[in-house]
Amino acid sequence: MSTEEESPTNPLIPSTRCKVNDLCRLCLTSAEHRLEIFGKVGKMSNISEIISSLFNLQLMQHDNWPQSICIPCYQKLVEFQTFYSTVKATEATLIGLCGEWGPPDGLIEEGEEEKFSQSKEYVDRFEKQDEASSPEHSIDYPDYLVKVKEEEVEVSVDVLELDESVDELNNEEQDKTDDAEDEPSAAAATKKKPSKPKKKTKAATAKEKKSTKKNIPQVSQYVSERRKKYDREVTKYVKLTCDACE
Repeated sequence: MSTEEESPTNPLIPSTRCKVNDLCRLCLTSAEHRLEIFGKVGKMSNISEIISSLFNLQLMQHDNWPQSICIPCYQKLVEFQTFYSTVKATEATLIGLCGEWGPPDGLIEEGEEEKFSQSKEYVDRFEKQDEASSPEHSIDYPDYLVKVKEEEVEVSVDVLELDESVDELNNEEQDKTDDAEDEPSAAAATKKKPSKPKKKTKAATAKEKKSTKKNIPQVSQYVSERRKKYDREVTKYVKLTCDACE
């Protein structure tokens, strides 16, 4: 491979022919004064070893890459190598004085314990607030939902009272019916006398039963009218659609 190459796309290299060995290995500048990496001075200064240790670069003698560095790069390299050595020496000194670095004993456990204590305190405070206030008051419902909820409570109370009234009415009507059915037998027992003929007693009993049968439809009609009345009351106060659905 020729050492002379054209690279018009690289701004660091002029468009004219240039020798690669005339460039600095570190900054690619073409300087007049350079130090050969593997020359007499370069070997004495350990330039290749310094570059390899600081930048993890591989340098080989007689490869196709530049074999020299410029003076400014050499000065920066020596300065950085001195600073690097100082930092490593400081670390070694601190290890000798303080021992190997590590977190203090129990530091992580104490931190975790403190976090747990704070979390427990927050939970206890939240539970006390929850006990002091009811769930309904702890939630901020919209106004229209509060209105619907109140109407539902009122309607449920009215329906409950209506059911109780209907049950009481049914019980009363049932008692009246039972009493009406018991009256013919009681009347027959009181009117039954040895001196009176049996036909008259049977006729009286049949008459009482007939009057009782006439009363039963009246009771049923009364109960039916009462139920219709309560149905009208329910439809009057109960809304079939809520404000949220509208």
